[in-house]
Amino acid sequence: DNLVQDWLNRDDQSYALDPTEFIAQYERWWATPREKVTPSLTSLILRVFACSLRFLARGGVTEFHGMNVQELTDNVHTAANEVSNSIQPGEGGVSHVQELFLTAIWLESTGQKKEAWHTLKNAILAAYEIGLHKSHDGMPESDRVRARRL
Repeated sequence: DNLVQDWLNRDDQSYALDPTEFIAQYERWWATPREKVTPSLTSLILRVFACSLRFLARGGVTEFHGMNVQELTDNVHTAANEVSNSIQPGEGGVSHVQELFLTAIWLESTGQKKEAWHTLKNAILAAYEIGLHKSHDGMPESDRVRARRL
């Protein structure tokens, strides 16, 4: 919860996630039985953790709950990649697009600028595949709000 709050309180992330909506999703995710959680939301939550840890490390923090922050952010990023790679094109919804966007932020923060641009391309393709470039009339309200933010 500390990592989520840390990320949501950062000024430079406000365009990626709506804090109120994300907290509601996060709380539902914790309350959902493990076998019913969606890969897209799981990977988004892992990305928030990875980004928060990455920015803590850049700020000079070396440990989080007794663990090395740099190793932890790398491990969480790798786990998020594994979950994200299980999402088929056109699936995952807005959460997947957000997750890819946060992946680009994480990659850029580690100096992997070329990889970050490729990931942004993938986020744009994922957004296109789910129709974010079209009218949002048929979408649930929560997805419409998230689509506008992206």
